[in-house]
Amino acid sequence: MKILVVDDIQTNLIMVQGLLLPYHIQVDLCKSGEAAIKAIQAEHHDLVFMDHIMPGMNGIEAVQAIRALDDSDPYYKNVPIVALTANTHAGSREMFLENGFNDFLPKPIDVAIMYAIIEKWLSVSVQEDGTLKNKTDNGIYLPAIQGIDITKGIARTGGSITQYIGVLTTFHFDTHEKIDIIEQCLESGNLPLYTTYIHGLKGAAAIIGAEELSETAKDLEIAGKRKDAAYINTHNTPFVDTLQCLLADIDKALHTIKLHTNFDREAYESNLLALKNAIAALDAGAMYRSITCLQQLTQTEDTYATVSKIADALLLGEYDKASALLETMHP
Repeated sequence: MKILVVDDIQTNLIMVQGLLLPYHIQVDLCKSGEAAIKAIQAEHHDLVFMDHIMPGMNGIEAVQAIRALDDSDPYYKNVPIVALTANTHAGSREMFLENGFNDFLPKPIDVAIMYAIIEKWLSVSVQEDGTLKNKTDNGIYLPAIQGIDITKGIARTGGSITQYIGVLTTFHFDTHEKIDIIEQCLESGNLPLYTTYIHGLKGAAAIIGAEELSETAKDLEIAGKRKDAAYINTHNTPFVDTLQCLLADIDKALHTIKLHTNFDREAYESNLLALKNAIAALDAGAMYRSITCLQQLTQTEDTYATVSKIADALLLGEYDKASALLETMHP
C-alpha cells in the first residue's frame, strides 16, 4: 500500500509518517499542493491525506486539480483523499465532501480515527504490532518543558517517547525558519500568507502539547482572517517572544536528553549505513527510521545541523543532495 501525506508543516509530516511506520506502508511526503499533483501523477497512491490550508495552492484547489486530471484514467476521480484540518467548525465535513474530498480527519490527529479511516478506504484490517504496544521507551530521560504538556504530546504522536522526541526535534528546527517567514509577511503586509503560516504553527504546537501557544496562534489566525492588522501588530510580538522562549527550552531539553544518553558509536555507524542503503533503495520508511535515530544520536551542533539538512533534503525528494551531505558525516 502507498499513502501520500501533504502538509506544508514539516512537523506534521514527520508525525503522520511516524504514526504509519508500524504498519509497513509506503509513505510519501509533500509540502505543497503543487508537489502533491506531481507526486500522484508519478505514482498512483492508494490513499491521500491532504492538508487544507497551505501557502500557494491550498488543499481544496489541489484536490480539484487532481480530480480534473486525465479523464481516460478513472484513478484521479476515485483515489480516496482525506482532508487534514484544524478547522472543525459545524459544516466542515460537508464542505470538504462537496469539494472533492472523501473523508475528514481533524487536527490534532486522533490515532484511532486515523487508523479507522485507513481501514475504511483501503479495505484492510490494521493490526497493531509490538512497536505501538511498547509505550515505555525504557532508559530515555525526558525532562519537563515549560509550556508543553508532554503526556499529551506523546499520546498525539503515537504513544512512544522516542517518536515524540523525533517530532519535537523537527518542530524545533522547522519553527525557527517559520518565525523569520511570518515576520517577513508582516513587514510586507501580506496578511493572507501570514495567516496561513500561523495556522500551520497552531496545528504543530497542538501536536507537541503546547496548548496555550496553539490557542494564541488560533486567535492570531482568526484576526488574520478578518484582516485585523491592529490586533496582529499588538499581539504578534508577544507570541513570537513566547515561541522563541519555548524553542530555547526545547533546545535545552533535547541537549539534556543527549547528556543522559551515552553515545552509541555502533548504532551511529549502523544508522549512517542504513540511511545510505535506504536512499539507494528509495525506502521512505527506512529513511525516516534512520534519520530519526541519527537526530537522537548526534552529539554536536554541527553534526545535528547536517542531519537536519539531510532530513529536509529527503522530505523534498532531493536524494542526491541528501547522499552528498551523508558522505560528509564521519563516525
